Amino acid sequence: MSTVLGRLDQTLASDAMSLGTLETLRDQLAAAREAAHTAELRLNSQLENLQERMRRIALLEGDSGPVRPADALTGRWKVTVLPQNFTATFDLRLNGTVVSGSYQIDGGGNGSFRGSLAGGHLRLERIDAQGGADSLWEGTLGTNRIDDGTWGTHELVTGQPPRGKWTAVRESGS
Repeated sequence: MSTVLGRLDQTLASDAMSLGTLETLRDQLAAAREAAHTAELRLNSQLENLQERMRRIALLEGDSGPVRPADALTGRWKVTVLPQNFTATFDLRLNGTVVSGSYQIDGGGNGSFRGSLAGGHLRLERIDAQGGADSLWEGTLGTNRIDDGTWGTHELVTGQPPRGKWTAVRESGS
């Protein structure tokens, strides 16, 4: 393309410019632009192929980059429970709309969850390792947060509050 533009500059600077010469230079410039565009497309295609090969190599080597959660819920969550003001860790997994997982209360008990996630509304039944299914937990799933959480227990004679609120913040995805 630079060669054609150089010839155009020479033609415009000379006194012997003709319509035929300008038309020839215009055609050569159009051909040069098309060749440059074709070269750009080939280069982009080769770069995409190279990137795909590098992704495959990284995957085979076990280095697929940062771990991203498979969905907005799956992962580890740091939970605050009120009115008791204790913290816990929830490990939750989503399969379609079915939720399963486990919990560990900081300095206390542990157990499992089963439930559902539909339309951003999370509903979990807590299954305590000692007492079985003992409470219902509901909340709204946001970006790396669970808000508007409420919980209520099925056990009324525990000496603890029968209901309360909770929030969670994502620690990690898996």
